[in-house]
Amino acid sequence: MTEVKFNSRLTQPILDALEPHAHAMFSRQGSTWMAVVEFEAGERTETVEVADDVRYVVPKVRLRIRSLEVATGDDAHRVRAVQQALYSKRTGGETLPLDVAETELRYAADLIGDDR
Repeated sequence: MTEVKFNSRLTQPILDALEPHAHAMFSRQGSTWMAVVEFEAGERTETVEVADDVRYVVPKVRLRIRSLEVATGDDAHRVRAVQQALYSKRTGGETLPLDVAETELRYAADLIGDDR
């Protein structure tokens, strides 16, 4: 199985996207925040490890956040619905029926920002 790690260094555009929410995040320790995040696969390595005298290759990839936008208000609920639809699709419909998940995903782009 490929090991995934995250680059903890945040770029200025990511810091700029987080800045309007930073005080609220600080003030509400343990709270959660919905966001739309794009990852970029950066460094990748393959190491040879040995267990019980068997050598095997362990692929590793380090991801970094390429872009990020925090969703607030009604948008946070909509992003959460999209997240649940993606989860249902990935896990075989354990949370939502697959047809509902597909519908949520199909209209995800229309859900955010239509109420302006």
